[in-house]
Amino acid sequence: MNEQTIAGNTYKLALKFELSQTELEILCQRFASLEVGEELSAGLKAVGLVRMVKQALDYKFENITIEEKHVFQGAKEAPAQDMLKAKIVRGLFLTFIEYQRGLPGFFSIISGIGAAGFGLSSFQIAEIPEKLKISELKEVDFAEGIILKAQADFFNSALRPEVLSGFNNIRSGVYCQIVGCALIPVYAAALKKTNQENLDDVHIVQKALEMVQTRFSPDSEKLQRFTSQNLFRIIFEELFNYESTVYSIYA
Repeated sequence: MNEQTIAGNTYKLALKFELSQTELEILCQRFASLEVGEELSAGLKAVGLVRMVKQALDYKFENITIEEKHVFQGAKEAPAQDMLKAKIVRGLFLTFIEYQRGLPGFFSIISGIGAAGFGLSSFQIAEIPEKLKISELKEVDFAEGIILKAQADFFNSALRPEVLSGFNNIRSGVYCQIVGCALIPVYAAALKKTNQENLDDVHIVQKALEMVQTRFSPDSEKLQRFTSQNLFRIIFEELFNYESTVYSIYA
């Protein structure tokens, strides 16, 4: 999956802009400084991550080398929500990642967005034999803080130089990991709804976390189904230019 330009340890940030190994490490340190917890939700961290990527692009556009002294601003206040765009993003990813027979065709994609994004019909997750509807998953509850901890753990493991450098470019990698983190509650709710193994909440969420980590690693064949489709990847990245979309996929 990695089509990064690696010459003297440089990595494609996005478009024509590149980062050195040192710059990538600094950027990942800034990502890690946004700690998910009581004062910062996963959704606000996601917005902050997108802002940091845009700020990095601004620096590179000005031909400025990113250094420790440079300030990257996160997000403290929630932006307006845009559930329409958020549902399209969720539907796109779940359709491509959970499709069982190679690549979905156009009508399968539209149907998948309607099912997994807008809840118009049921959809299926590979490890779960039953088809589920989004409306059913919204009714599933977990012990307070357990999902937030899993999302914090996911970000801590996913936003590292050795992981992000495996994507086509750093921006795409960060954006994909943001979506993956937002889908942890979806997979957890699906597992709890069926719960064939009679697991408790802690083990259910841990299993959901592992499912997302596998699906959203740079080497994941499931994720490659989506990122290899230039048209849909471009649509996704354009939707993610709106902070309201980024925040809303966590709603």
